[in-house]
Amino acid sequence: MLIKSHSLEAAGGVSTVSIIFYQLVVLMCLASVGWVLAKTGKMPDEKPLMDLLSYAAFPAMAIYSLQVPFSPSLLMDIGLTAFGFVVITVIGALMGALLGVIFRRPASVTGAWAVCVALSNAIGMGRPVMLALYGEQIIPLTGGILAAIIPGTFLLSAWLFSFGRAHGERLGLKKLLLQPTIIAFFCGILLFVAPFQLPGYMLSFLDMIVLMIAPLSMMVIGIQLERCSLRETFLDAKVYWVIFTRLIPVPVATYFLLRPFIANRVILGVLIIGASMPSAGVIPLLAAQYDNDALFCSKVVFMSTLFCVLTIPLLTSLLMG
Repeated sequence: MLIKSHSLEAAGGVSTVSIIFYQLVVLMCLASVGWVLAKTGKMPDEKPLMDLLSYAAFPAMAIYSLQVPFSPSLLMDIGLTAFGFVVITVIGALMGALLGVIFRRPASVTGAWAVCVALSNAIGMGRPVMLALYGEQIIPLTGGILAAIIPGTFLLSAWLFSFGRAHGERLGLKKLLLQPTIIAFFCGILLFVAPFQLPGYMLSFLDMIVLMIAPLSMMVIGIQLERCSLRETFLDAKVYWVIFTRLIPVPVATYFLLRPFIANRVILGVLIIGASMPSAGVIPLLAAQYDNDALFCSKVVFMSTLFCVLTIPLLTSLLMG
C-alpha cells in the first residue's frame, strides 16, 4: 500500500496539537485579509473568488492530486477515502436534519441546518492541516475527498435547501457531471491509470494553481464574515446548536463508525480532520441560489470557523493520539 500507515505518537500529542493550532492560526490570518478587503469596499462580493476556485483551482487539484504512479492499492485507498467522506457527509446531513426536527423548525430551515452540518471545509481549510501532519503522501487522497464533496455540494445541498418548497432550482445528474471539477476528476482518473505522467512544466503549472486554494478559500470566508453583525451572530442561540453539531458530534461519530473498517491510520486521520472542519464557505452562496437563509448560513460559517481553532486540536489529539 503506497499510502503509508503510521502513528502520530512519534511526534507526540502536544506536537500534533501545536502543528494543527499553528496551521489554523495561519488560515485565520488569511481570512482576515478577505475581511479587510470587504470592509474597505475593495472586494464586496466573494463570487469572483468562488469562480476561481470552482473553475480553476479545484479542477487543477482534481488532476494534480492523481498525478502519482498507478497501483491497485493506491486506487483502493482513494476509493476508500471517497467512501469515507460520503459517510461523513451523510452523517452530518442526518444530524443537522435531526436537530431541526428536535427544535421543530420549518422544513426549509431544517434543510439549511442539514447542509451547514453536512458540508465541511475539508479542502480549503482541511488540506493544509492534512499536509502539515502527513506530508505529500495525502495528496492522492484529496482526489477521493473531492469526488465525495462535489456530489454532496451540488446535489445534496440542492435537495436540502429546496426542501419543503414547491419551487427552486434543482441540479440534475447531467448538469452535475458537467461541473468542471467532476470533468477534471474523471480526466485525472484516466491520467492516473495511463502509462505516462504529465510533463514537469505542466505539473508545476497545476501545482501553482492548487496553491491558491487555501488563501482563496479563507478570503471567501473573511468576506462573508464582514457581512455578519457580530452582536447578532454571538447572540443567536440557534447558531451555537448548529456549529456544536458540526464541530463535535460529526467527527466523533466519524471516528467510531469508520475506525472498525479502516485500518490505515493515515486515511482514518485524513477523514477525521475533514470531518472536524467548519462549515464550507460555499454554503451561503448556495443558500442564496436556492432562496434560503444565506445570512444565517454566513453566521454558521463564521462561528464554526472561529470555534474550530479550539475544537480541532482537542478532538484530533483525543481521536488520533
